[in-house]
Amino acid sequence: MKMPQYQDAGEETEIDLACHVKVRTHRAENLQEDDSQFESLVNQAGEMFSSMVTKETTLESAAASDMLNQIKEKVDTRRADLSTRSKTSRLWVNYQKMLQTAQALIKADRTGSWKMHLRAMLDCLPIFAAAGHYNYLKSAYFYLQEMCQLETRHPDVHDKFSRGFHVIRRSNQYWAGLSSNFVIEQTLMESLKSSGGLTHGSGMTEEMRALWTMSTPITSEYNNAM
Repeated sequence: MKMPQYQDAGEETEIDLACHVKVRTHRAENLQEDDSQFESLVNQAGEMFSSMVTKETTLESAAASDMLNQIKEKVDTRRADLSTRSKTSRLWVNYQKMLQTAQALIKADRTGSWKMHLRAMLDCLPIFAAAGHYNYLKSAYFYLQEMCQLETRHPDVHDKFSRGFHVIRRSNQYWAGLSSNFVIEQTLMESLKSSGGLTHGSGMTEEMRALWTMSTPITSEYNNAM
C-alpha cells in the first residue's frame, strides 16, 4: 500500500512547529557532549524558536528549514545505537514509538488531518500484531486498503476527507475534531442507555422502539435549544 505522509509543511501550524523546535532542542542537548557538530544545530534551533515567539520568523520560512530534519536524524541515529546496546533501551524506544503513534491518532482526529490519520493507522498495524489483536489487525489493514483507493473510486468523498470532513466538529476551534464513533457513543448510545432510554425504563418492544426512534429528532432539537 502506498501511504501518504504526515502533514505537509504548509499544513503544519505555528504551534506545532514551535513545539517541534522546543522538544527536539531539548532532546538534542544530551547529544552535544558526544557530537561537536551538533552544538551549532541546537543553537540555531533555539534561535529559531525565540524568533518564532517574537514573530520575527514566519511559519513558511521556519517550515522550509532543514534544521529540524537534521536534528531528528541525529536523535534517531542515537536511538538506534542505544537499541543495539541494551534490551532495556530497545524497550523504551519502542514504547516511545507507541506513544507517538497514539499521539498522532489523537491529533489527526482533533485537527482533522486525513493524511496523518491514515499514517497513524498504518503505524498501528505492527502494534496490533505484536499484541495479538488479530481482529483489529485484519480490520485495520482492510480499512487502509479501501481508504488508499478512495481517491480513484470516490474522488468527491476523498476531497471532503482531505479538507477535514472525516471528523465531526461542534465548534470552529482548531482542536475540536471528534471521531464519528466517539460522537455516536456520546450522543445516540448515551440517550439509548440512560434513564428513560430503551434499555432503562422504556422497554424494547416494537412499539417503544418505533416511538423512541421517531421522537429522538424532536427531543434532540429541544435539548439543543435548552
